[in-house]
Amino acid sequence: MPTDDIVSNMEKKAEEQISAIRKNCQNAVDSINKEMNDAVHQIQEKWERKLKEAMDSMDKTGKDESLMVYRNITMEKQSAIIRSAWEIVETQLKDLRKKPMYREIIEKSVKYAVSVLGNNCTVYGSEDDEELITSSGKGFAFTSDRNVLGGIKAISKDGKLTLDMTTSGILNERKEDFEEMLMGREGA
Repeated sequence: MPTDDIVSNMEKKAEEQISAIRKNCQNAVDSINKEMNDAVHQIQEKWERKLKEAMDSMDKTGKDESLMVYRNITMEKQSAIIRSAWEIVETQLKDLRKKPMYREIIEKSVKYAVSVLGNNCTVYGSEDDEELITSSGKGFAFTSDRNVLGGIKAISKDGKLTLDMTTSGILNERKEDFEEMLMGREGA
């Protein structure tokens, strides 16, 4: 088989694996988003009641003071929503490790890491995931890393390439978009 065909075949398989990993991650994110949206709605209703109570109980002290109080309450509400939403997301990510799809995510992540970084790469993961990771393929060395709470991180043999497929890495990549989405929903 010509080298070009082998490389093309490897690239095709890598793209299929990437697509499957993305699909699994998106399903997990969709599940988290639904639960988070429900919680955000409950928090929003609570803060709207508090705002109404504050506005009702305020004496007629003037528009400027009322506006300042409204802005402070709104900022507190937004901060509380973001904190609560992140707590929900972090809890969901911890619970993700208990779900059957987590095994598939790890297996595909390990295979993808080895296909991209080559044999003899190092795969870092939680000590709790060691058996799952090491049984997911060949061509890599496993190193326990207590900073990896879920997912994997992989580094090429020469140390020049790194893949961060940890749950916290994925979460941090999406954090700004997530906060903007929340603030857009809140009218910030």
